[in-house]
Amino acid sequence: MATYRKPSKSLHKSFFYLNDEIVVNSLSALEAGKVDEVISKAVVAREGGGSLGANFTVASVGAKAEGSKKGSSTLEEEMTRTRTRFSIFHLWYELLEQHKALGLFEGWGEGALVDVRPGDTVVLHAELEILSMYGLVGMFQWFAEKAGEQGHPFSQKGPELKSTRDTARLMKMFVGGEGHEYVGILAIPEGDAGPTVGMRVSEKWIVGDLSSVTGYYTVVAQVQKVVNAGDWFPMMRLVSGAPVTTVERDAIREMLKSFEDPAASFELPVSKYDGEVQGPAVWLEPIAIYR
Repeated sequence: MATYRKPSKSLHKSFFYLNDEIVVNSLSALEAGKVDEVISKAVVAREGGGSLGANFTVASVGAKAEGSKKGSSTLEEEMTRTRTRFSIFHLWYELLEQHKALGLFEGWGEGALVDVRPGDTVVLHAELEILSMYGLVGMFQWFAEKAGEQGHPFSQKGPELKSTRDTARLMKMFVGGEGHEYVGILAIPEGDAGPTVGMRVSEKWIVGDLSSVTGYYTVVAQVQKVVNAGDWFPMMRLVSGAPVTTVERDAIREMLKSFEDPAASFELPVSKYDGEVQGPAVWLEPIAIYR
């Protein structure tokens, strides 16, 4: 008879998202010495222990030793950066746990947000759902890029290519614009049906593969807004940084509505209401997402 012995504790974390800028700033304010210690140890490990690249060779024929040295240095720097960001997160999380500064949900349901306040740092275990519109935007950006290449099966010219590029620029606005891309995510916490949990993850801080996000994750985040029943909060923006208005909301609804049929042909359900979360809901600023 098949059996499975569960781990007594989970030590390994597979990160999908980690905004270490928030973590470093927070930990620096709380206990700067810990940040300095981690960085110092990481630098010593890189510089004091000899070259990490000493045992690496470049496979290309005719590659020079200088190329190997440069490649090794880049690898060392990347490993140092990665090790530093995860170490600092671990220290930051432990410090918040010690001071009981984390809001923990015991189940989920209609009353889950009764005591939740903006500014709270919370932890929840939830299934993630990436809104289909972001998948459609990604597909169209790829198509627009290939349309501009000559000799490609999707190549276009003249007015047709201009129209494709104009549409691609318009769709880019849905995800924050060039250099500020984000992805809208809904989190469905374990437990009974309850308030909506919405957030945006900046592509800048995504660690893992967006296309492989499935199942349950631990989400560490700061509460930005508790949305009461009958109210709403924007998931998408057309004018970043401007005050939230119903005019912008209605414009986004109309634009999303025009994508419903094209998205359906790719089996991507898009609704004109995907640009907002309806209360009761909580809007989060994600800090880390892992499992």
